[in-house]
Amino acid sequence: MDLRSFLREKITAWTEASRRHTLLHLAERSRLGYSTVRRLASGDGEANLQRLLQLASVIMSPEETRQAVQDFFPEARLGLERPFRFFPNEKLDPISSKEAMLAVALSCPDGGIDSKELEAIMGTRAARCIQSLIDAEILCRQEERVKLTADYFFDPNPERVLRWMGYVLDLFDRERSDQMGNFTSLRIEGLNDKGIERLQEVMTLAEKSIQTILDDKSCRGSQSVATVMVSTVLNPKAPSP
Repeated sequence: MDLRSFLREKITAWTEASRRHTLLHLAERSRLGYSTVRRLASGDGEANLQRLLQLASVIMSPEETRQAVQDFFPEARLGLERPFRFFPNEKLDPISSKEAMLAVALSCPDGGIDSKELEAIMGTRAARCIQSLIDAEILCRQEERVKLTADYFFDPNPERVLRWMGYVLDLFDRERSDQMGNFTSLRIEGLNDKGIERLQEVMTLAEKSIQTILDDKSCRGSQSVATVMVSTVLNPKAPSP
């Protein structure tokens, strides 16, 4: 069975499970266009890894998603060879502020961070923020420390990822902007389809190289580092922030 047939069967099973499970509802929750979902439900349209993950966040369990990625995209480096967890979209909703993103970032190093140190860094809003992340099973307490519950989590919601990028920029350590660990670059050019395809290949390779570093336990340390990669066809009608 190919991916297109697989997705068609999963979508059909999901819509037949409840009257409330409409294709329009699926499109809204998966952040895919309705026409895209309708074509996939008919066994047409382009079926790729991104669309699989966006649909899976709604219609499949974490275990089913993991197996599907392994079956159809064995080359994808999504942490399948190490402790791994997909958080459903609603589980990630508590990361809805700069403070929440900071709490997650500071809890990343092996062993996590001392809870009192975390509260001292974050200030008065820390306790409620940390507890919301613990309730969502994104963070956990181990004695006096707070740490991530998994080595890796993935969210296919583009809008939320873009919002998190904004938090990362707010937390950018400008005092260290010219030191090792900080890299900023902006390039704008007009490209055709060939140029866009080559750019995608280069950025995908870079992303895989970054993941190799993150996976290397000899590189682990106490400094919380965020990497952000963005490539987009610019929208001249985008609203001002």
